[in-house]
Amino acid sequence: MRKEHLLVVDDEAHIRTSLLLLLRDAGFQVTIAQNGLEALSVLSRVQKSSEPVELILTDVRMPGMDGFGLIDELRRRQLTVPVVIITAYKNDHQTAELSKRGCFELIEKPYDPCELLERIEAVLRNQHL
Repeated sequence: MRKEHLLVVDDEAHIRTSLLLLLRDAGFQVTIAQNGLEALSVLSRVQKSSEPVELILTDVRMPGMDGFGLIDELRRRQLTVPVVIITAYKNDHQTAELSKRGCFELIEKPYDPCELLERIEAVLRNQHL
């Protein structure tokens, strides 16, 4: 198994499950969360462990705390974990806002599994340079 630990954040159970299976099959360690609040709880628990989260893959629209709120809170806490957004609601305003907040990638649903893996790998490679 790889060392990379990914956190998948999405309110739709079938999306979380499909991403969990895809990413685990690709060799990643994967933790899942239903929304931004749950993701922050996971991060608080694991970031000081021997297996910290190295990339967050999150939806934008979620109840509780959405993807924008999650990114804002990560920055407020000075957590520099790269964030990749996966969304069915891409638009120019949203893309600009996410870029301004330091989002690394934006992937549209439905996604091509091979492309998703390639883009995640690229972000992780760039983080390790």
